[in-house]
Amino acid sequence: MTQVQTVLKETGVTVKTPTFLAQVERLATTIDDFLIPSLRLEIHPDSWSPADFLQEIPEMQGVDLLQETIAKIVEQYLGETDTNEMVTGIKKDRFSYTVNPLDDNASRFSHTVDCWRERHYSKKNSINRLVEEQIRLRLLNAVKQGASTIAQTLGLSYLPQPSLNGTLAHSMAQYPQELYQQTGVQGEEPVRLYQLCFQALAQAKGWDKLEDKDLLKVLDAEGIPVKEFAELTGREIKPSAAAIGRCNLVSANSWFSALQKLRRQGSGKTIAINGQTYVHPFTMKENLQARIEDYNILTNPNNTRRTEEECSRFFNTWLDSCSGIHYLAGTTRFKIIPRSNELITLTQAPRENYLAVPYTQTSGTELNSTRGKYNQDLRRAEVMEHPAWRAAVEEDRALLGEAFDVMRTVKKAPADWKGMGFYVWSNHAQDELRPVFVNDLGRGGNASGGNLFCSGGRFLRSSPTS
Repeated sequence: MTQVQTVLKETGVTVKTPTFLAQVERLATTIDDFLIPSLRLEIHPDSWSPADFLQEIPEMQGVDLLQETIAKIVEQYLGETDTNEMVTGIKKDRFSYTVNPLDDNASRFSHTVDCWRERHYSKKNSINRLVEEQIRLRLLNAVKQGASTIAQTLGLSYLPQPSLNGTLAHSMAQYPQELYQQTGVQGEEPVRLYQLCFQALAQAKGWDKLEDKDLLKVLDAEGIPVKEFAELTGREIKPSAAAIGRCNLVSANSWFSALQKLRRQGSGKTIAINGQTYVHPFTMKENLQARIEDYNILTNPNNTRRTEEECSRFFNTWLDSCSGIHYLAGTTRFKIIPRSNELITLTQAPRENYLAVPYTQTSGTELNSTRGKYNQDLRRAEVMEHPAWRAAVEEDRALLGEAFDVMRTVKKAPADWKGMGFYVWSNHAQDELRPVFVNDLGRGGNASGGNLFCSGGRFLRSSPTS
């Protein structure tokens, strides 16, 4: 099981503890592979009662749950799936003396054990072996071989093996469940079992009592996507910043035409500049926030459940912004301007693909593209510390981390995925001010400082009533 290092404050001793997702995976696996079969495939005496089940639960190092809580998970799961009658043929009637799912599933005769083994577990175990051999082991071997190749290429004698860190356990539970259903293995719902384990562990850690902003920090530290948490717990979490609200896309054949269209339609965002009120296009920060918030909305206004395509709609397009990048002529220096007044107050379509604004006229975070990683894909930690990204989102590192996680989730990319680079130009003939935009899913959600005013424009518009 995947572990992380923790330093105990009292002693300074470094210990290794399982990550949260690894704990959930281990608990669900122990229940499915050991605890439930121990009820069904062993003969129990007449004196056996559900209270005795506690003695059968092994201590699981790193899993922060009491044995009584684990027993409750098993009891609830068996009560919901109710497989006993379907497999053994023993029908319960109103005179049945068993009222507990644990008791219902505890075999007391050899022929009951034989029914479970021959009618249920022979097929289930066969499916599990195929999944283990054809998918899990092949996936792990591919990861190990890839790590070995990287180490050899870089001339390294030792390189720690990358870990899946329990991140695939939830999605992997869905696959055997479908196989069970298609092949007639009744009453096996690994997705529901995983959900019950997730909820119990989250509650044991006190996450259900945390406010959204604190819970977001915990999920970020544990590497748990917000959308997955919402699906497993039923709790929708608002982003840490003020809510954007529901949005729609405003498109036109040029950046300025889209801005005019946005002004005509109106928006919930306005800004006063030099005593005049202007419609306020989203900044880069607000674009990222809106993508995340929209992706995590599980229902439509009419209360129907949103499809995956609906949730990821804003990831399938680039999003323009009023954030600016100002290049200094003949150099690799530039400024990031989170909210550019020159772009917001633009009154006519530019003749060029940039605004010829003197570099000294604007204020922003000044950077140099030779001092940092530009024009290339980045790891999650690199995005969170990237100077241009940080300037563009007004130093909201947590937002960058969450944006990276959601982008990786939407792309269904592996844990070591790279993306969200920051792309800039250099050595312009004159000072140039351009709007920055965030790219679509296919381009890894990178930020681009090479926007052309003549190309199509796409702004998000928040409803004034949202």
